Amino acid sequence: MKKTIRKPFTLIEILIVVIILGTLAAIVIPQFRSIAIDSEEKAIKTNLATLRISIETYITITKKFPNKCTDLTKTKTINGIKIEALLKEIPTNSANNKSNVTETTAAFGTIQNKKGWNYNKATGEIWADTTGHETF
Repeated sequence: MKKTIRKPFTLIEILIVVIILGTLAAIVIPQFRSIAIDSEEKAIKTNLATLRISIETYITITKKFPNKCTDLTKTKTINGIKIEALLKEIPTNSANNKSNVTETTAAFGTIQNKKGWNYNKATGEIWADTTGHETF
C-alpha cells in the first residue's frame, strides 16, 4: 500500500484565504453593530413609553405629578385613594444598564450621565440620561 503525501498549503494560498476572511468580516461586523444599536434604541423607547404611561396614569388618578419615579413602584394612599403600584420596578436604560432616576429641574433632553433616567417632577417629563438618546 502506497501512502500519498499531501502537499502543504503555500504561503500565497494562505494569504488569499486570510484576505477573503478579512473582507467578509469587514462586511458582516458593521451590520451586527447596526443591529445591536437598533435593538438598544428600541429597548430605550419601549422602556420610556412604559415610564411615560405610568406617569400619565399616576397623574390621571392623583391629579398631580409623582414626586419621584419610585412613587410608581409603591402602593400608596393619596387623599383617601389607594393607588396600586403602577410598575413592579423602574425599567433599565439599555444604553448604560442603569435603572435609577435623577429627579431634576433641568430642561427636557439635558444629559447628566449619572443615572438611567432623568425626571422633571415639575413637568412630568422623563428622558434617557445617555448621550444620543435624550430626545426619545
